[in-house]
Amino acid sequence: MKKASGSVWVKVLGVVCAGNGSTTYDLGPAKQRALFAALALQPGEFLPVATLSQLLWGDIQPANAGHLLHTYIARLRRSVEPEAPRRSRTAVICSGPGGYQLSTHHDNADLVRFRQLVRTARRLLPLGHPRWAFHLFHLAVLLWEDPELVELRSLLPGHPIIDTLQREWVDAALEYVTLGLRLDRAEAVLATAERLAAVAPLHEAVQARYLSVLAGTRQLPAALDRYAELRARLAADPGIAPGPELVDTYRHLWRAWSGVDDVPASHPAGHPCFPPSAPGTARPPEATDPDTTDLDTRDRETVDLDTVVRSLATQRLVTLVGPADSGRTATARSIARRASAILAAHRVATVDVTTTATRADLVGFLLRQLDPPGTTEPSTDQCLLRVLAHRRLLVVLDDVDHLADDCADLVDLIVRNCRGVSVVVTARQPLGLSYEAVRRLRCPSAGTPGRPAAGDPLRRPAQQLSRAALWMLETVRLVAFGVPASQIWLIPARYRGGPGPPRHGTTGT
Repeated sequence: MKKASGSVWVKVLGVVCAGNGSTTYDLGPAKQRALFAALALQPGEFLPVATLSQLLWGDIQPANAGHLLHTYIARLRRSVEPEAPRRSRTAVICSGPGGYQLSTHHDNADLVRFRQLVRTARRLLPLGHPRWAFHLFHLAVLLWEDPELVELRSLLPGHPIIDTLQREWVDAALEYVTLGLRLDRAEAVLATAERLAAVAPLHEAVQARYLSVLAGTRQLPAALDRYAELRARLAADPGIAPGPELVDTYRHLWRAWSGVDDVPASHPAGHPCFPPSAPGTARPPEATDPDTTDLDTRDRETVDLDTVVRSLATQRLVTLVGPADSGRTATARSIARRASAILAAHRVATVDVTTTATRADLVGFLLRQLDPPGTTEPSTDQCLLRVLAHRRLLVVLDDVDHLADDCADLVDLIVRNCRGVSVVVTARQPLGLSYEAVRRLRCPSAGTPGRPAAGDPLRRPAQQLSRAALWMLETVRLVAFGVPASQIWLIPARYRGGPGPPRHGTTGT
């Protein structure tokens, strides 16, 4: 009979069940299953009949509760020891003084096995064996099919041991995740950290570790989103705010994202990423007061450009607005050069939009810059979003005026869906998006070498006329000074949206 006891396996850390080898036993209706679960939650302990009756029926018990209990025991014994003689089915469910006990080998009971693995892992840590401990914690956590213990709660509502058991899992899983971060195994503990954060949404250490795991698996935007969600949830309860451990974790992640050293303790929930949205939806950044900061582009090594770069951490769309001779392109390139160092962005992609004729051309150009060599993607918005989804990137779209509407739509799509991407646009006018930060560029002062003075008649048309008209004006001007038609291509690049220079073999007028 001891052989039967040793071969029967019992599970309660998910669906309550028992079996032998590949055979699963029928534990009967709900009350009968609840009785088996009560015994399995305290294996090796005799539970009095009165205690079992209280667990099954509470304070309102049927008149024949004792008889029903004995009937359930008899049926369970027949289920778990089907081949044993009727009066000898006591190897798994044993009778004792005034009660019953579940007896099975410790390797065959998931609860007992879990506790043994956790105890051994904890003993190994102070002995200097973190990797062995990590492996045992991993095995222990794998035994849990349902950390919420949904079936146990439905079978034994109000049983205090269920909450205690769940706390055991939370503590063990937290140690496992913490050790995984210490061993640089964030990928290995990601799934457990997600389950842990869902089971213990208000556990500060749990949420702090989850943020760290997300950051460790290259999901820093998601980590910042999670913090914003937690702040919003806590704000719903007056007087509750994130604790020191969670705030410290957030500060560390914010610095990693923005490059800003000082993060105030009362830093708002807003960050480079959007607040959480419902599945399948996207939410743009909150609209802010119009920002029309003027920049002096005469000295692009000034702190003004650093300010613009740092602002990209929170204002993920910055448009440099100014006339054609305001130095928009040079300013954008200076910002791009500084972005990698200040924002720690992985990459900067710059597109001269005047070389593209359609939105598809623009998407295709971006894909060719961003895709790994040897891969081809169709020039569709969906492909671009897939490529940008998990990247930290600064996209610079230079001179978008001839595709202003298409660029506005594309930028809006990127900013809404690709949380690691910031965009700098240069144009004569803002794109008109509600969350756009506009930086108006001041033209160099009169007398700057190579630039027309304020009274120059070309200055006003440069702000008002079309590119074609500007090209023609500059052509007339150059010809008037004796420049051969074959060298009209020397016309400044800011006018290249016009009809263009004469083709080889033709003459200009």
